[in-house]
Amino acid sequence: MKDKMLKYSVVIPVYNVAADLPACLESVLAQKDAPDYEVILVDDGATDGSGTICDDYAARFGNIRVLHTENRGVSSARNLGTEMATGEYILYLDGDDLWDQDLLAVLNRMAESNPDVMVFGYLALTGKGTRLPGTVYPVIPAGESGRTYLRALFDRQAIPPTAVWSYAIRRTLLEKNRITFREDMKVSEDFDLVMRVLTAAGSVRGTAAQCYCYRQRAGSATSNLSEKKLMDNLTCKADYFRRYPVAALANLYADNALLVAALPKEDAAEALLFLNQNRDIWNSVSQKPLKLGRMLVRLFGDYNGARIYTWIRGALRRA
Repeated sequence: MKDKMLKYSVVIPVYNVAADLPACLESVLAQKDAPDYEVILVDDGATDGSGTICDDYAARFGNIRVLHTENRGVSSARNLGTEMATGEYILYLDGDDLWDQDLLAVLNRMAESNPDVMVFGYLALTGKGTRLPGTVYPVIPAGESGRTYLRALFDRQAIPPTAVWSYAIRRTLLEKNRITFREDMKVSEDFDLVMRVLTAAGSVRGTAAQCYCYRQRAGSATSNLSEKKLMDNLTCKADYFRRYPVAALANLYADNALLVAALPKEDAAEALLFLNQNRDIWNSVSQKPLKLGRMLVRLFGDYNGARIYTWIRGALRRA
């Protein structure tokens, strides 16, 4: 008799998260009313003892497997973990984040209708342990196709959750459509995969329940910005705007475009050329702060306009 397929595969890329990894794994092991599941830990060349923690948990729990690799980045680690997965649905969990103990039980209820994709909400956890509400998405899917779900969001000038850890994805959907994380991207690889998954999904279910606990990392969004990261953001967001020319994606692109102010001008030549070639996207911007950015960019150019916008926004926050 053929073994029953595992319901879930949890893929966890691990890189220098020794301080938080035990709590992460314990939050998975503490799931209530959970069906059979496996945890795949991909040690991405960690140097802080994270790999030893992975081996310790694998020795103690039969449903945990470990793969040790050289450091190749989170997308590579997720792709390797996905290749090892045997579950019906794949979930991605970062090694320093947490699950609510009811996550798999919540997913089980949605899975009764056999969707391709399940979406759930999240909370943010500060360094002091305070839990903050995550983004509230206005449209909760009820079984429609991924394309219909996207259109419903776009009609409300909203976007789907951009982090891949807000989804449970049918493994065969990824396999049949050859959907993997792009390993050439430093950032926006989550958003790129999410958009391809939703475009291919025949049915999507979702819940407003905030079942994922995202640990806020130290530093600002611009503290470690490079032109490569900015270009990954810009090219990805511009590409999806060209496919879906809606205000929600124009807003997302414009928000990224204004980050050019965080780079020295001499390090932003490629980004500034790209911004100039895609000025038309600003025409679809709908959010009031970004409309101010649009005006400044048109008056002073992409770089100076972004710098003035950043200064004005900072002054308003300090006031």
